[in-house]
Amino acid sequence: MSNDLFVDLVKNTRNVEYIKLIVSCLDYSSKDSFNRFILQTALTSATEAGRKWTTQFLSILASHNISDFSVWVIKLLLGQLADSSAKIVRYALRLLHHWIPQYPESIYLIKDICFDGFGDAGTLLKTYLFSSENYVEDNYRDTLAALDYWKKV
Repeated sequence: MSNDLFVDLVKNTRNVEYIKLIVSCLDYSSKDSFNRFILQTALTSATEAGRKWTTQFLSILASHNISDFSVWVIKLLLGQLADSSAKIVRYALRLLHHWIPQYPESIYLIKDICFDGFGDAGTLLKTYLFSSENYVEDNYRDTLAALDYWKKV
């Protein structure tokens, strides 16, 4: 079976079971594999249920603590923050809150994200940036603004 067929199935199917079957059976250990492209495609699948299940699957991948997975999975979760479904965005935010502390090397990935649109969850995500001394030193104004915010709260 061709990889292109897998891509078409995870992108266009209305049956979430196909997405589950394909995504859960692939090997993602190779950094530049086509399997990773298939997973990324499943994250933008036609159905909300497919995107939600694939977003949940990212947590399973993150739990394996395999080299380079942390950065790759966090990048994929950050991409889910732009999903059209509020449910998927909320779930991605929860997973980011869970996994960023586990993988401190991924903190730099969130420095350019505008968290204002995510409410309290976004505000709390932004606090991870301040665990990096380099970020605090390089972003003096942002640090002061955050301190002022937390003094008011």
